[in-house]
Amino acid sequence: MDCLSQFGDISGLRINANKSNVFMAGINSIDMAEIKTITGFRMGKFPFRYLGIPMAATKLTIEQFMPLTAKISEYISAWVGATLSYAGRSELIRSVIQGVECFWLSILPIPVEVKDKIVTLYKNFLWGEKAASPKKPLVAWKDVCKPKSEGGLGFIDLNAWNMALMSKSLWNLQAKKDSLWVKWVSHIYLKAQTLWEYNPTRQDSQMIRQLAQIRDKIMAEEGSCLAKLAITQTLSRTSSYAGFQRPSRDFSKYTGSMMKLLCFLFAHGLE
Repeated sequence: MDCLSQFGDISGLRINANKSNVFMAGINSIDMAEIKTITGFRMGKFPFRYLGIPMAATKLTIEQFMPLTAKISEYISAWVGATLSYAGRSELIRSVIQGVECFWLSILPIPVEVKDKIVTLYKNFLWGEKAASPKKPLVAWKDVCKPKSEGGLGFIDLNAWNMALMSKSLWNLQAKKDSLWVKWVSHIYLKAQTLWEYNPTRQDSQMIRQLAQIRDKIMAEEGSCLAKLAITQTLSRTSSYAGFQRPSRDFSKYTGSMMKLLCFLFAHGLE
């Protein structure tokens, strides 16, 4: 408590014991009671939310991601009564709604079920009149997520965006950024290994395993850790997102007749 008191003296910020909780694990009940007496804090329980993000000692459940989908539904419900064109709806999805999940995607590996739920909300709002009223999509969602230069609407691909945002954590580990999280991961998981040598186990946290999968995907694309090492020096969200998206087909070599182009599109299942 001396450290907290000194922090308050310097910053002018004081700890409110009535609004503070302490979380403990791996210690006996006597030590727990003593800590509660010294701090005056209540004993907190997992899971809890910090800055809107669920925190848990075990793998997060689907239900713990419901605040994210609920927030998106709240935005959509506020607009369903308005007369909006497809262009208006698509702009709201791009500029407003898809910014809601950005904070979550940058911190947590989002389960597939949650991503599918979010995409369903987007689809129903874009193609239908109500958030919960399904309507047959006019275009496949994978095509909607293509850049405008390729005929899409430029929507964010949630899978690629989740990996791109989380890859910043890989960059922090590689750069040995001076943060408590980097020091903790290096001490608990990496130990004497480098980021490129580390192999996760089933006992490791969900996030660490997900970061390892992202690392392996990057390695598969670049061919070697040395090649990727040069790229990670200038990593950006935009370049990382582009790398995780499905490679675009090159139409420049298809310069024949329109019939040949249509045959190519049909053979590749493009709409």
